[in-house]
Amino acid sequence: MLKFSVTSYKGYNTKENGQHGTELAMIVSGEQGACVWRFATGVGPMGPWPSMDPDSNMLAGVNIARPMGMGFVAHSELNERTAHEEDYTMNDSCEFLEGRPCVCDYQYSLDNQFTQAFACEGFSGVERILTEHYVRHYGVSE
Repeated sequence: MLKFSVTSYKGYNTKENGQHGTELAMIVSGEQGACVWRFATGVGPMGPWPSMDPDSNMLAGVNIARPMGMGFVAHSELNERTAHEEDYTMNDSCEFLEGRPCVCDYQYSLDNQFTQAFACEGFSGVERILTEHYVRHYGVSE
């Protein structure tokens, strides 16, 4: 059975690493792997780097930038079928597969369909598109 979940990654603003806003990761996962779309909210903490938006309200304690999609990736269960994927990253412990090893065997950055679905339909729109990609990529709907 496919499961939809959302997690977040905190933003940062440090001299060493620059600045990056909080991200949301929306995930549809199942036995074969997980399809993940990441979205940068454009909201990050104040710090040594100024806001990218000169009109932002600095009194709110945040820096503002443009929100944007960060791309789509399939994290597939590492097994005999996927172990030969030489062009993709392999991980010993995948955060999207409950710590099981994975290979990132599909990715793309042109994620306008996700951004539009999120803007118009919210999480349910993103879940629908992620599920479609899961079924197409793995050939199963579990």
